[in-house]
Amino acid sequence: RILEEARARELLSALMHACARAGRVEDAFAVHAAGEAAGLGANAHSLSILVGAAGSARQLSRAQPRL
Repeated sequence: RILEEARARELLSALMHACARAGRVEDAFAVHAAGEAAGLGANAHSLSILVGAAGSARQLSRAQPRL
């Protein structure tokens, strides 16, 4: 199960990164939301991707984690 979660996180991070590089910020956030809905919470890598995507789109406030 741990290996499956690690692979799923890698896939989600790759998808978010691809969306961010393509300027598709909404899609990057949608992939992140899908990961959270599947029980794969944010980690440092996924958050850094979201911060980069939001910063590029001048929407940095969207990348703030929910506490």
